[in-house]
Amino acid sequence: KLNYRLACVHLVDASYCTEAAKFISVLLLSLTTMTMLEMPHVNVLSKIDLLPQLGELDFSLDYYTAVMDLDYLLFHLNERESSARFGELNKVICGLIEDFSLVGFSTLCITDKHSVANLLKEVDKANGYIFGALTAGNEDILLSANTTNLLDEAREAQARYV
Repeated sequence: KLNYRLACVHLVDASYCTEAAKFISVLLLSLTTMTMLEMPHVNVLSKIDLLPQLGELDFSLDYYTAVMDLDYLLFHLNERESSARFGELNKVICGLIEDFSLVGFSTLCITDKHSVANLLKEVDKANGYIFGALTAGNEDILLSANTTNLLDEAREAQARYV
């Protein structure tokens, strides 16, 4: 046995946060990938340093990373005339994403060492590498699991880049 620890890292361009329809499609794609691959999974919003050039977001960055209550996003989606006729379908898709409650995002700016290190910690946590050996008396496992707070990370990224 080679003792490999695998994890799936799903990179998503942060520009998809600028429009509600695009973000919901990314959420559905991430959820589908997570359920079909059935392995540890880390979703990443990349290129967050470019968000100010793309325009203002409807919500703060932590809303998009934590995938909070999608009713707010649904409201923005149904405001557009082209999407309003699919209102019921949009509601069902958002309900499906919320029912699974699996999708969340980390942030990444490849030029920022702190951002890359935080993402590496998340991947290590997802594949179990951070926990070390699963031996009796290894209390570091519980301490390691609480080292990264994604909400704080998203707020730091918003303050730095958006």
